[in-house]
Amino acid sequence: MADTTYTVSGSDINDLLGTLGERAEQIDYSRPLKSIAVYLASQAKQCFDQQQSPDGQPWTPLAASTIKRRRKGRKGGTPIPLRDTGVMMGSLAGQALGSVRDIQKAQLIYGTNLKSKTGFPYPSVHQFGSRTVPARPFLGITDSMKIRIREIVIDFLEEQIAKEP
Repeated sequence: MADTTYTVSGSDINDLLGTLGERAEQIDYSRPLKSIAVYLASQAKQCFDQQQSPDGQPWTPLAASTIKRRRKGRKGGTPIPLRDTGVMMGSLAGQALGSVRDIQKAQLIYGTNLKSKTGFPYPSVHQFGSRTVPARPFLGITDSMKIRIREIVIDFLEEQIAKEP
């Protein structure tokens, strides 16, 4: 006995979406991208608060020599990785010094471009590590984050579909 199937093609989807399907490439996604930027900022802050990478890997603890010379970023008297002044974490929140949040019609660029007084891009050293500094990633997108991002976009598209005549 043969299977009974039905194939839905891209043109079928466009028919179902009506004029929204015809103008899908021209949709301005800046509104959901703003929501996604806020979501990514909250996730990055969680990395700092929980001292772990986006995928849940604990950050390498500070070296004893670093703890000895640090005076700031203390929680219960012990310095915390990447929290010496809080500037880097703050730069991910949006309007702060070094914040990168470029939202266009169909693209979001999010992160930080902080540099030390000497011009050294220290956030990238912490994100990726170096010969002397272990990587302590604070940016990234996990599978569960992708699900939430999809939900934000789907909610937006559902609104657009509901507006169609």
